[in-house]
Amino acid sequence: MANKSLKTLVLAILEDKQAEAIKIYDVKGKSPLTDFVIVASANNFRKLEAIMNQLRKDFIHHPKYKVHHIEGKAESGWMVIDLYDVVVHLFDPTNREKMKLDEILERQVKA
Repeated sequence: MANKSLKTLVLAILEDKQAEAIKIYDVKGKSPLTDFVIVASANNFRKLEAIMNQLRKDFIHHPKYKVHHIEGKAESGWMVIDLYDVVVHLFDPTNREKMKLDEILERQVKA
């Protein structure tokens, strides 16, 4: 597991937990904070929390990758986990549309 890239490991967890509408934004050289931003959706609060719990569990004591911080609550419809080189935003579909993070990131990547 330690020889796989962080992005690959995160994507495997998101897919295994059936996250929806997964988008990866390569912001290397465009963000001083991270290399990749991953945005995904979960159609209910339980699934949102389950995905975040799995990410936390898999990386809190990982030998190579570390959790910088976690914010948000499932009930709010938005959670984020900062893994330094990869930041993952999890939304319910309503909040994802309202926040328009995908549009902002798409413009950043094209700039």
